[in-house]
Amino acid sequence: MVCAFLYDSMDESRVSEYLRDAASEGEEHHKLWLVVNCLVLPFSLLAGVLPGPNVFLWLNAYRLYSHWAALRGHTALVRLMNEGRVDCEPSAQLAAEAAGGEQALRDAFPELNCFDFAVAAAQARRAQKTGRL
Repeated sequence: MVCAFLYDSMDESRVSEYLRDAASEGEEHHKLWLVVNCLVLPFSLLAGVLPGPNVFLWLNAYRLYSHWAALRGHTALVRLMNEGRVDCEPSAQLAAEAAGGEQALRDAFPELNCFDFAVAAAQARRAQKTGRL
């Protein structure tokens, strides 16, 4: 079970719908670029005959792996949402700590230390302005 905590003012169904749309769009994006990188791979192998390091091959291999890993994550999220294993619930603590700024959020939720709160806040503001949340 995955739990997504929301500000009290957010509508749970709209957030769930936004999360499902974002996961599906990401899945399509990474599938497309995974195929493109696979198609470009033979050409980057041919660039290996050029003198010097084969930067083209390594860059393409890195992008191929990155899109594959991201696709796995998006696919897992879509599967979890389709199975009803993602729960969106309001959190009064999140709203209270958010008022104190980014550092207050990091202090209140140390288990989320790899999470970039600034980016998440910017995405939430953008989504609210466009009416997607």
